[in-house]
Amino acid sequence: MAISYKELIDSSVAISGTTALARSNAVELPVGSADFALEYKFGPVGGTVEVKMEIEQSNDGVNYTVPDDFSGALVSAANDTDRHIIAFSPRPTRFARILFTALTTNGVTTTIDVLNLSCSANLRIVGE
Repeated sequence: MAISYKELIDSSVAISGTTALARSNAVELPVGSADFALEYKFGPVGGTVEVKMEIEQSNDGVNYTVPDDFSGALVSAANDTDRHIIAFSPRPTRFARILFTALTTNGVTTTIDVLNLSCSANLRIVGE
């Protein structure tokens, strides 16, 4: 089985301060069941990282929301600059993207440096 891999950000994205929001590029989800893994890394070293990560999904590619029955955040409070890989299962919709929310002690220099999605089926970035 081939693994499909997509970068969900074009370059480093700022998520600085305690009220910032950021979103990844949207990806079209494959039809049928598939396994998903999300690789992420925050930066730079020297600042405090405290960011919540959630999946937003959509059927029309316009109106995104966190699924009601999703069992919480993908990551409730990322707090380091290490590289991580997590497995997750999106709900069966057509599109998905990642929502980042800065939390109360997030530093002013925090960035999202790596955000990659791997899947056991073909992936396509919306707009590619």
